[in-house]
Amino acid sequence: MTALKTLPLLAFVALAACAPEPRPLVPAAGPPSSTATGCPLGIPGAKISVEDVQRGVVVTLTATDPAVIDRLRKRVWDIAEQYGPGAHRGSGHDGTHGDGGGHGLRLSELPPINTSFQSWDAGARLHVLAVSDSDVRQVQIRMYERVEQAAAGKCE
Repeated sequence: MTALKTLPLLAFVALAACAPEPRPLVPAAGPPSSTATGCPLGIPGAKISVEDVQRGVVVTLTATDPAVIDRLRKRVWDIAEQYGPGAHRGSGHDGTHGDGGGHGLRLSELPPINTSFQSWDAGARLHVLAVSDSDVRQVQIRMYERVEQAAAGKCE
């Protein structure tokens, strides 16, 4: 009789052990595992990387020069303010938006998203999360493409 009572418990434990781990909503603290240099967001000396999270991606921008880190934080905060509740157009390059100069993320071309800003020691993170579950994979794929293009962008 005791064996019959523990059988469902053992089956549950076995199923739970086989289930894939969910992706985090936010990546672990610290620098990303790989970064690309170039001129992401038109900022010389910046590095950019991207990683999947549960509802989209987190784009990480880093630098070693404190002045560049400050520029990165301001730019990423501005980008984050463009989407989601209370959104505005942002200031972009020198207070204006253009075609992105090949180094922008072109978030306006994505399915509906929400964005948020996170500052950290070496730079800033931009959380780009799909509003709809059905758009998550598309946002992830397109953001990887955008980050690659942004990393290869020319400095102005």
